[in-house]
Amino acid sequence: MHFNIENMLDARLGEVEALMFDAAYYEYLKASHSGVRNIEVVEQKVEADRITRVVRYTPKPIIEKVGPKKVPVEAMVFTEHSTYDRAAHRLSFRNVPQMPFVREHLTNEGTISFAERAGGTQRVAEGELKVKVPILGAIAERIIFTQARKLLDEEVACFKRFILLSREKKA
Repeated sequence: MHFNIENMLDARLGEVEALMFDAAYYEYLKASHSGVRNIEVVEQKVEADRITRVVRYTPKPIIEKVGPKKVPVEAMVFTEHSTYDRAAHRLSFRNVPQMPFVREHLTNEGTISFAERAGGTQRVAEGELKVKVPILGAIAERIIFTQARKLLDEEVACFKRFILLSREKKA
């Protein structure tokens, strides 16, 4: 399933780029996002032309069952492997599920691009979510995407509040 989600952020591109990799943002997101149990920055390497990171996300349970099967909390844990290209203003990501069974049947990768526009910065997340299960795969993709969309929308709302808080601290 291909997805494309667009949002506007009320900040200039340089401010967005500086804040989205700030260690304080991860802590703020962990404390503020209702769908997140834990966020752990495993690795973050800052270079002149790019930023690479590995971040482990433990969401709060959002899907309890798929058909008759109960979904354990561990099935929702994933690690984001990403690289932000500073010149292109684009983050390429691959989300890797922690559980081997889930990893074999689910793939999620794509990009998040940023562009300065009048009034702020446009953020466009696009990519592919694939559930490799016969017959039920397409249904599972829609269910997972619906829940993921809610999480992403809340993440954008948290980031907007973090931008405002960061400005207040500077003032």
